[in-house]
Amino acid sequence: MAGWRVSMVVGDKSYLNAVLSVRSNIDSGMFRPVQLAAIQALKNSRIWHNQLNEIYNRRRSLVYQLLDYLGLSYEKGLPGLFVWAKAPDYVGDVEDFLDNLLYEKGIFLAPGKTFGKNGIRYARASICVPDKIIRKAIEKIKLHQEVQQ
Repeated sequence: MAGWRVSMVVGDKSYLNAVLSVRSNIDSGMFRPVQLAAIQALKNSRIWHNQLNEIYNRRRSLVYQLLDYLGLSYEKGLPGLFVWAKAPDYVGDVEDFLDNLLYEKGIFLAPGKTFGKNGIRYARASICVPDKIIRKAIEKIKLHQEVQQ
């Protein structure tokens, strides 16, 4: 269910009214299979969650390596299924940089601009992809850098 959105809110009526007045995706019911999957996920043991967190932590470390090779800066240890990385000043157009990465190397990082003005100059990398794919991206970048030298 990585990347799926599930939420609920409880509390004092005045707080709920405030939340409801600014809601965005609450107007329609949540897709029933998502609800059922969320229920099952919440029933899983702590061991299952810990194992999944180990996988995500390993992938996050791999993504850090990839971003280091690309010269992008990021903050370590933040939670979530994505790592946000800022492009260095010498990268003039971040979208062009990311397009070249995609079309020349087959590596996709989402342009942060897509997610709003605070994402300008950033790229977003997912830790939801298998380790093998992240490792392959690292190897492509390393190989390219070796050829450049």
